[in-house]
Amino acid sequence: MPVEPVDLSSLAAARLARLRERLAEAPFDALLVTTPEGVLYATGYRSVAGQIFAGHAMAAVVTGDEVTLVCPASDTAPAIESGVPGDRVVPYGRFYFDGDERPARRVRRGARGGARPVPGPAVWRGGGGTGRV
Repeated sequence: MPVEPVDLSSLAAARLARLRERLAEAPFDALLVTTPEGVLYATGYRSVAGQIFAGHAMAAVVTGDEVTLVCPASDTAPAIESGVPGDRVVPYGRFYFDGDERPARRVRRGARGGARPVPGPAVWRGGGGTGRV
């Protein structure tokens, strides 16, 4: 028997609507959730790091008409891709690649095996500090 795919956006919207109904009945104006499961329920965003690391700190603040996600900078792009509006994401910390003191240039191999630099900066942190490639 074929199983129909689940529309995660609709599921997240329905959960948020139920949460807002309960919030309207509550004696307070906002709800703060700080567990990965609570953030998933309120925003529809599941942080991979939040599922793996117990110390992964993130939160969602839900009001009658807004949801704000506070998350590590590394979760910003995936949260926006999952449907959280970019102006409602508040990142903290830094996102960088850990590596050698002298980073290798990022290259892409061409059809004939030649290498050419990949556009765009990459940030690294090594023994010599933080910088850009």
